[in-house]
Amino acid sequence: MLSRRLKNQPLVSIVTPSYNQAQFLEENILSVRQQDYPNIEHIIIDGGSTDVSLDIIKKYAAASSNLTWISEPDRGQSHAINKGLRMAKGEIIGWLNSDDYYLPGAVSIAVDVLISNPGIGLVYGYCEKVDEQSNKTGLLKSPEFDRNLLFRNPDVIWQPTVFFRNDLLNKVGYLDEGLHFAMDYDFWLRMAKVTDFKLVPQALAAYRFSSSCKSVANEQEFWKEVDEVFRRHGMKINPLYLALHKSKFLHSLWARVRSPLLVKLKNRLFGFWESEG
Repeated sequence: MLSRRLKNQPLVSIVTPSYNQAQFLEENILSVRQQDYPNIEHIIIDGGSTDVSLDIIKKYAAASSNLTWISEPDRGQSHAINKGLRMAKGEIIGWLNSDDYYLPGAVSIAVDVLISNPGIGLVYGYCEKVDEQSNKTGLLKSPEFDRNLLFRNPDVIWQPTVFFRNDLLNKVGYLDEGLHFAMDYDFWLRMAKVTDFKLVPQALAAYRFSSSCKSVANEQEFWKEVDEVFRRHGMKINPLYLALHKSKFLHSLWARVRSPLLVKLKNRLFGFWESEG
């Protein structure tokens, strides 16, 4: 049960990068707008969309002073997110891509955890997996925070569920704008070197898996960047882990493993955690 004994209600900044995502953008905006937490600013960084995205943004910006936006060409998603991070005034920051959305109560839950745990710099949770029509297709779980596991596995933390303290940016810097697929993983690793994280064992957001998803449409480039991030942090990617993810057959086969003994073996070999769906 969520504690309501909050001594204060710090401003939370939600940064949303977007480019020609009109089909999903309204759901994203409404998921922020309908949160039960009263002190939120939503910053949308549009990359100069040519669809009806701006009509949607203007509609909701006119109805709420808490929505700030700019629309101009950028150098990619990481650059757009960094522009939003630099605009953010909140003590706590969330990053929500335009095709994803928050579940009810997500912001209140994250704020409550951060206020109750002043030594924690970042919180994350479980994530619903949804399709293009927002139909739930699975639940993506994460393990309790384990720094060693995070440094072995890029799939430990689901990005839409993350909320972190703004002052961490002064310690670790912003997203690497040279990365276009694994910038979030690099960001988490840099943060993990200076602070602890905490898991919220419930779904906070929905992650949309579709044919337009960058990591799906450009899988080879995605894994190339993951390998680069591993190397820059002094790690070497597990070739068995890489082979498992690149092979749809092996990945599907391992996903069906439910025997406790085999699950333990899988976790040991690949640094996995269990997911459903």
